[in-house]
Amino acid sequence: MERDTGRRGSRPQPLGVGFPELLGQLHARKRDCFFIQIGANDGINHDPLHAFLNEHPCRGILLEPQRAMFERLCRTYADHPGLTLLRLAIGDAPQKRLYRLDSAPADAPSWWHGVASFDREVVAKHRRFFDDIERYIVEEAVPCMTLQQLIDAHGVEQLDLLQIDTEGYDFEIIKMLEPTGLRPTLIHFEHKHLSDADRIACIHHLTALGYRLLLERVNTVAFLP
Repeated sequence: MERDTGRRGSRPQPLGVGFPELLGQLHARKRDCFFIQIGANDGINHDPLHAFLNEHPCRGILLEPQRAMFERLCRTYADHPGLTLLRLAIGDAPQKRLYRLDSAPADAPSWWHGVASFDREVVAKHRRFFDDIERYIVEEAVPCMTLQQLIDAHGVEQLDLLQIDTEGYDFEIIKMLEPTGLRPTLIHFEHKHLSDADRIACIHHLTALGYRLLLERVNTVAFLP
């Protein structure tokens, strides 16, 4: 954990408290917690909820727009009846272009199929880890809903956790949250691919809503004290 950025006068969180601990505290207080996970991928690789959901079955909606990854996600959670799985992205149009990596070469890194974004450059900048990555980038048209449309379509009245991993679109989704009137106790999102301006704006946006923040290396945890 790098630092705690909260409202003036807020008490810093002790070192060692992070998303897994806050998630455990949430479940201890509210056994029937409900969550939405946006960008669930296969539900296993680098997934911050997988171990928790296997130990503590919860109700929730998981979204993954990539066809192949969605099929894997369905296999991952085949025995979890409380979960609704949707091949869908959250976006500002009924359909958007998603840039992803095609079939992995033999020496592909473990994150290969986790990289998919509405912004082609977010995918391409991984060239620093894999030199000729751009020749593997493909486009896929994916169905989308706004967050409000998703909530209305599934009658969501309670949202305790919002998990976001969309390779650069995270702040756009967070901005969709306020009009819904829902205030998750925990929001966990990837800030790694946000611009500096969007990262700062996101911090101000969440603290204005009463959240305190834990800034980790790749992700941010926002929680209501």
